[in-house]
Amino acid sequence: MPKAVINYLYQSIIISVILSITYYLFTHFFFPSFYCVWVYFIILTLFLINAGVFSYLIYTSYNNSEAFTRRFLASTMLKIFAYLIFILAVVFSGIPQIKVFLVAFLLFYVVFTFHEISSILQHLKKISSNRFKSK
Repeated sequence: MPKAVINYLYQSIIISVILSITYYLFTHFFFPSFYCVWVYFIILTLFLINAGVFSYLIYTSYNNSEAFTRRFLASTMLKIFAYLIFILAVVFSGIPQIKVFLVAFLLFYVVFTFHEISSILQHLKKISSNRFKSK
């Protein structure tokens, strides 16, 4: 497993734990009516899907750099489609705090996406500088 994937997984686990603790403390001390157990499933879902997509993109960048852009766009589309299916499944399950769920999903999605994009860019810069040095 490439070092970039391992670093990403460690960082994502730390982000997931921080988000979980922050949400728990926020709802426990300030707004107990905003507590929704589905928020923890949001964090788990975002972690798993982003980790899979990131790993796929890292392996793609090593194997076929010309097709990276197409595969990045395709994986992003599939990721958003998977998130849509997750959201619709939860919405149609009839949870009482759907607004809390949707706001939490949006906030956590932004955090995980920012982390994923910045990690991919950092990895691509490292690869391009290594290729430039070898020429």
